[in-house]
Amino acid sequence: MPERIVVVGGGVVGCAIAAQLADEGLAPTLLEARGIAAGVSGASLAAIVRHLAGPVDELPFVLDSTALWASLASRLRDEVGIDIEFDTCGQLRLVERDAPDGELVELETIVEAEREAGLDVTMLDRSHVEHQVPLLDASTIKGASWCPGDAKLNALLACRALAAAIVTRGGQLLVGERVVRLEYDGAWRVRTASTVFEADAVVVAAGPWTPALLAPLNERLSTALWPKRAQCCATACLPPLIAPVISSVSVGISLGYTQLHQTRHGEILFNTVVDAIDPGLAEEELQPAVELDFLVASARTLSRLFPSLGVVRVLRSWAACEAWTRDHRFLLGPLPELPGLLIAAGDSGTGFLRAPLIGRLIAEMLLGRAPSHDLRPYAPTRRELEEAA
Repeated sequence: MPERIVVVGGGVVGCAIAAQLADEGLAPTLLEARGIAAGVSGASLAAIVRHLAGPVDELPFVLDSTALWASLASRLRDEVGIDIEFDTCGQLRLVERDAPDGELVELETIVEAEREAGLDVTMLDRSHVEHQVPLLDASTIKGASWCPGDAKLNALLACRALAAAIVTRGGQLLVGERVVRLEYDGAWRVRTASTVFEADAVVVAAGPWTPALLAPLNERLSTALWPKRAQCCATACLPPLIAPVISSVSVGISLGYTQLHQTRHGEILFNTVVDAIDPGLAEEELQPAVELDFLVASARTLSRLFPSLGVVRVLRSWAACEAWTRDHRFLLGPLPELPGLLIAAGDSGTGFLRAPLIGRLIAEMLLGRAPSHDLRPYAPTRRELEEAA
């Protein structure tokens, strides 16, 4: 069992890993360059949605991780005094009236497959959609799916609570330590701009910055992740009007959203993930801007779906870079040629959903336990990554 463990990256995945390791008595050190949730984790809508979260064969993974969030929310509130606003609100997935032909049939096929795999999800007609969200203009849609067990939480509060738990449980959290190089010669050295940390094991959970750290050690992994731009915006606070997470089957900036939901404080948040960013950009350039078209389309979305709201102001917007794999499956596990190195990156838009279970799986690997899930589909060395490329 390693005694000195360094976790690189202070997003939700890195914090969940370090908190779980500390809970197991391993006293990790988490290194974060800028601030907790300073990257895409702090820019996320943090929708904990299982329906259409990935291939159907991943449902056991996301079902377990969602259950962990539910119990973790209560524990973090008791342990560090932070309410992460976890809310099992359900998810309504819309096929809008102008959606491409065949989209509704495709959604029905996916719902049937997910139901057979054990997910509580069903198709809704317009009248039932109006029952779930009375303010939604059902004439704007062809149909929808409904997953009552999906949830949402407060992204920043969740990351801060996990970070606090790292310290409370005996770990170390160092912010402002930008890792510049990983070195291995039988033992690990993690170099920052000012310090060298010696380690028996290193977990890299640095999101889109992961390839730059791994490239000197494994050139193939320098192209395993592809950065995309997540764009978000928030309205002024409104009375509680929209209970569930609302998602679109169509993905893209033209709709103004991929997901939207209303926070406990009344803001309506919009999110969409768009075109890939050049993976060759320097680290400081992985800070994308929000497109004006997205803001305009988001405002029009409210007018289209919820015309009774009238004029609603969009007050703020932000963007961040998130890491995707070419086959849309996480990179999770060791590199056989580099003992003690574990990778946890490439969430492909589902980092919050998977973070608690990823933390548990990393702990199982470092403690020498059999992983509670089959990790072969997520292996950093899997052949599918090369085929997708």
